[in-house]
Amino acid sequence: MMAITKSNNRQTKKDRWYLDIMSPNTKGEKFAWLDPTSIFINGEAFHDLLDDLVSDLVNVKCDVVAGLDAMGFVLGTALATRLNVGFLPIRKAGKLCVVYDGCRHGRSGFDGYRCNGAAARVCIASAGRITAPPCGG
Repeated sequence: MMAITKSNNRQTKKDRWYLDIMSPNTKGEKFAWLDPTSIFINGEAFHDLLDDLVSDLVNVKCDVVAGLDAMGFVLGTALATRLNVGFLPIRKAGKLCVVYDGCRHGRSGFDGYRCNGAAARVCIASAGRITAPPCGG
């Protein structure tokens, strides 16, 4: 059961209520089970999502938030802005129009800019979750 919280306008709402407005996947198993777009287009939902993510990351120190293609760009830039850090776009292999140091991310076939020096601690934003992998500096 979800906890009830108070919002700024004194109306009660469920904790992480915005998860209930996500649209179900209709394109098959290849795609995420729920589409977060409904959260992104609802200002209050997006705001509450970011508040929750920032509070979940309160003990995480990062220099940059990395976003994986498409939905990770939306979530990652917003989260980076809230955390007052930079944003690192990670694109599918061959999609960047500049020379870059590539690195593979899991089995997804993503290449991106390799973090070095100024950006040693990275939070990765994708449609499904936020991760803060330990990495050296």
